Amino acid sequence: MDLPDFDRRLLLAMDYAELKPGDLWRRLQAAGLTVSRDLIYKLLSGARDSPTYQLVGGISQVTQVDVRWFYDARSPHDLAQLVERYGLRSAQAPEAAPGPHARKGSQSA
Repeated sequence: MDLPDFDRRLLLAMDYAELKPGDLWRRLQAAGLTVSRDLIYKLLSGARDSPTYQLVGGISQVTQVDVRWFYDARSPHDLAQLVERYGLRSAQAPEAAPGPHARKGSQSA
């Protein structure tokens, strides 16, 4: 199943969880998912946008982001609403900034 904007959603989820690609790969391996580093980079670059349901579930688990975040079929201009809906409250949608900016606990006091 092709997931629109999966690469951007994955970047936001990883940024929220403060994970780099290697960290994501290691955590997926630790969770029992056999996935190559190459696949992670293809998903992040947008070269591949059809991960298995099992992989999306694993990514959801290791980033602690609701799995629905990846499957919501709304168009890209609604990513800001998705950020709010699925718990990435401190994130900015890619349209608002050149890259993902979600950080746990980074809200100003």
